[in-house]
Amino acid sequence: MIGIYAIAWAGMVVLAIANGALRERGYGRHMPELRAHQLSTLTAGVLFFGYTGFLGLAWPLASTGQAFVIGGIWLVLTVVFEFSFGRWVMKHTWSRLLMDYNLLKGRVWPLLLVWLFLLPYVVMVFFGVGCLENDEYQTSRGWRVATIEILFDPEPLVIHVSKDPVVYMSHIPKEQEQSGFDSESGDVVKVSVLDDVFPRLVRHKAKQEALRKPVSILLTGDDHADCGSVIRVIEDAKRAGIEWIFFEMFYRTTGMLGFSEGGFRTEVGGSVALRYFDFTKETKIDSRNSVEPISITLRLDEVILWGGMPVSLKVFVGKLEDLRRRVEWSEDLRITVHADAKAGFAHLRYILDQLTRAGIRKVMLKPL
Repeated sequence: MIGIYAIAWAGMVVLAIANGALRERGYGRHMPELRAHQLSTLTAGVLFFGYTGFLGLAWPLASTGQAFVIGGIWLVLTVVFEFSFGRWVMKHTWSRLLMDYNLLKGRVWPLLLVWLFLLPYVVMVFFGVGCLENDEYQTSRGWRVATIEILFDPEPLVIHVSKDPVVYMSHIPKEQEQSGFDSESGDVVKVSVLDDVFPRLVRHKAKQEALRKPVSILLTGDDHADCGSVIRVIEDAKRAGIEWIFFEMFYRTTGMLGFSEGGFRTEVGGSVALRYFDFTKETKIDSRNSVEPISITLRLDEVILWGGMPVSLKVFVGKLEDLRRRVEWSEDLRITVHADAKAGFAHLRYILDQLTRAGIRKVMLKPL
């Protein structure tokens, strides 16, 4: 996504040239140079805002951190282009190039650079696209709740892991669901193997992006599944470039992938679905972590370890309740669950369910 926005910066160059031509051949001839400079800077800011809005609707950003990274890239590219083009193409002196940075003399170019840096973030707020959230504000692409990253996707790709290597995959478009489409028919759910997952994920992502729809998967499993298969699906999803991976806590009968009425929602009854999240790739802006990372381990013998120490189920639940009381924002928690590849998914599902009940919304799942 960052690469797309970096390339899209070239469109701003075209807009800037057109804006400059309008000033030189139009209103710039009928007002003082300083006023023309200020008006030109204002119109450039408006044009850039509209252009960035278009980009945000076409390619929603994944996080506020990503927005600020893109803003920084745009800022650097703009400054480098300005000085390179002005110095070696237009043959301006350094003093002439630096003149527009003098705010005390009414030159407002630095304000446009600040605006350019903030634009991706501003667009996420103004248009309600991407994954920046605000209180109780719903968009067509996502729920915006408090300061947490949530996605509303009525038609995720459901992946149901069973006994290795059996996998069931189903994607029910919203239109078919609303028309009474039989979500349990053989046309939707087919028996697959783990090797089929990655190609299906790639096709699903390409199809959804072409339709400008959210891309997510809902990962579940039955009591025949093991943790290794679940972790492999997660790795395949990451390789396919899918960032939104949710866990379903409810038990599903093998091969039954239908939705409840209204489709799958990541926000139901006031609780938020648990999402897989790779904390190692978190940006400094994303991370507000004020709590020591917590490690939970599920061993093959079904023993749960908290920070390396074996705990009973009662103690495990008690520690989660204590976390919920001590930590104001669940986004401040960094919980990693290490699971033995041969451990049963039913036991992992219990751990994930308890994390959800404690209000935790992100977890990183890793093999033991």
